[in-house]
Amino acid sequence: MSFPRYPKYKDSGVEWLGEVPEHWQIAPIKYLVQIRSGGTPSKENLSYWNGDVPWASSKDLKAEVLSDTQDHISQRAVDEGVAELTRRGSVLIVVRGMILGHTFPVVKAGVPMAINQDLKALTPHAGLNESFLAWMLRGSAHESLARTDEAAHGTKVIRMDAWTSMEIPTPPKGEQLAIASFLDRETSKIDALVLEQRRLMDLLKEKRQAVISHAVTKGLNPHAPMKDSEIEWLGEVPSHWVARRLSTICEFESGRAHEPYIDDEGEFICVNSRFVSTEGQSRKFCTRNLSPAQRNDILMVMSDLPNGRALAKAFLVQDDVRYAVNQRVCILRPISGKPRFLYYLLDRNPLFLVHDDGVNQTHLPNDVFTKFPIFEPPAGEQGGNWRVLGCSNFSIRRSVARGPTRHRPPPRTPHRPDLRRSHRPNRRARPCGRIGGRLISCLRGLQNAGRLAHFVLKQATIVLNMRAVRRKPGIGRIIHREGDHQPTDAVPLPRFVGVMLPLARPRQPFF
Repeated sequence: MSFPRYPKYKDSGVEWLGEVPEHWQIAPIKYLVQIRSGGTPSKENLSYWNGDVPWASSKDLKAEVLSDTQDHISQRAVDEGVAELTRRGSVLIVVRGMILGHTFPVVKAGVPMAINQDLKALTPHAGLNESFLAWMLRGSAHESLARTDEAAHGTKVIRMDAWTSMEIPTPPKGEQLAIASFLDRETSKIDALVLEQRRLMDLLKEKRQAVISHAVTKGLNPHAPMKDSEIEWLGEVPSHWVARRLSTICEFESGRAHEPYIDDEGEFICVNSRFVSTEGQSRKFCTRNLSPAQRNDILMVMSDLPNGRALAKAFLVQDDVRYAVNQRVCILRPISGKPRFLYYLLDRNPLFLVHDDGVNQTHLPNDVFTKFPIFEPPAGEQGGNWRVLGCSNFSIRRSVARGPTRHRPPPRTPHRPDLRRSHRPNRRARPCGRIGGRLISCLRGLQNAGRLAHFVLKQATIVLNMRAVRRKPGIGRIIHREGDHQPTDAVPLPRFVGVMLPLARPRQPFF
């Protein structure tokens, strides 16, 4: 989105701010707002709590306007002076907490409320609009985070003397209102689009789970004779599948505590519930490995909070990286059967999830895994199942990663040169020969291979041009020309436009 420029600008004198419109003023925050602190009423006095007055803490600052909080205090706590109400429209910020390591929360108070000691309430002076102040602080969050320090135990804290000296621009009141209204309107549109995209991605994830569930419980042959599994959630299964317990197919081993050995410089990856639930994206390291995992092991989370998304989540080890399995995560080591088929079968299986009552933390005992009933298809059928699931899941995951395309206009048909024919007028001149032509056809299939295509194309260039010199020098082919359109979902071929290998005489560049 582009914005019109003001007629004149001036240097703000502030390094991070740069130039601002000439008629805007620059002033430190401490001259623009009144700052109020908060506190926590005594927990021992029960009459101060569970009333109707919202009491905000850092965990409540998740929306741009805060109208209610998780905790409440009583009017008596306010009347006796142990808590003070901030007025409606005050701007609340976090000044202490680990969240300041990556985020600077800024919200507006939608109703009068009390705050705890980790927050500050900013009441703007006359001439400064509270909505504009909130947007200004959100837009300069990086500068606020640069003024954080560390308190005891590594907790992040903003030193108010340093923060209040930060200079911010203040346009005239009319412009402040226009800017705030514009941002309210435009960000609400973006938030609505984000919400819609997330809803569609959730549907894609549900589709993925449905595909997995059907393949591992019903098979891929819709005409196979079925039998009753005698398991309520499972229903009918193919009649030739064999009923077995998981303990006859996999060895079970519980993880061990690695917390004393957690170290960023450790050589082992500590597999905890966070690692499994994020599919290996969130990692901690440790210096010792008390329960090592091997290739083809299935690692599963045994404990989680009520309605947690990590319970019974599975992770398939597909490499030889040194994993140290932590407590509350178990190792299932396949003895027979295809590891990937078992992974798809066990991952978030409903038979594990029924133990989550939605109230208490769930701990799956060992026998839930060892006595887990499964219907095992023949080995060949297992392989076919997981290959189909792998292709289907790759397609769905790629759609989720790219985001829904429902509202995108259809892409134009890209121009793709016919690599089987020469683009020179003399079509009979084929310096690459039949073998070279086949190589070119193979290279087209590497368009999405990225680095591999880059390497192979460079080697093919040398070979094919050497053939051209020996047979009919002076004629070359263009595999990819500057300006050709590429499909939006493909990794483009590396471009070597205008790059020529030294040949016997001047000729058209190969790429």
